[in-house]
Amino acid sequence: MVMISMPGCPAPSFSINGRGANQWNHWVKINGQVYALWYNGQFGEDNLYLLRPFSTTSQTPAVTVRYRYTLNSIRSPEKDQPLTPSLSDGDKADLLRSLEVMQGSLLKDRPASDNDAPICPIPPGTSADEADNYYSGVAVNYIYETVAYIPVWLNGKCYIGTIFSHHGAYRHGVDAEITLSSPREDEEVIGDYLISGLRHVIAITSGWKTREGDNGMQ
Repeated sequence: MVMISMPGCPAPSFSINGRGANQWNHWVKINGQVYALWYNGQFGEDNLYLLRPFSTTSQTPAVTVRYRYTLNSIRSPEKDQPLTPSLSDGDKADLLRSLEVMQGSLLKDRPASDNDAPICPIPPGTSADEADNYYSGVAVNYIYETVAYIPVWLNGKCYIGTIFSHHGAYRHGVDAEITLSSPREDEEVIGDYLISGLRHVIAITSGWKTREGDNGMQ
């Protein structure tokens, strides 16, 4: 992690985490004023902050770009290998629909007061301890952003899909992956798919904003 300090500031103004984060910075000059342009990317959202040297305020000019993705590419993490588990045409269509719906309820956009609902239906007679398994997916490495949990139906059984991404990193499509796990006690992780698709801008806003980000200084 690289912390960037500006003269006159009591603490670092922002940070660049080289281990997984989708961030960069440049010095820019606008109307004769010098700024540090700090980019902090997430799945579905990019934030660009203009940080002024010597300023100690937490509010700074910022531009936020929101995206939606056409997630229509599903492939194996292993090059030239078939999907594991395999997907029927019907199950693939259902998964693509779930990925579309998911984009309206990303984890980062959910209010803290939002009451969680089970991701997969809880069978009657399930104990309270086992029922907890139906509310979240698998834990992912800290270098990834956990994007969402979705239901994935395979051969009539519901599995939990944990969507994660390199913080929305984008080249020829968004970089994301889904790990399938079972909420049932006698089953574990059953496979992974790489997912991707092109993005389109749905909103651009600008104004004064507090510097924030998974690896940024508050």
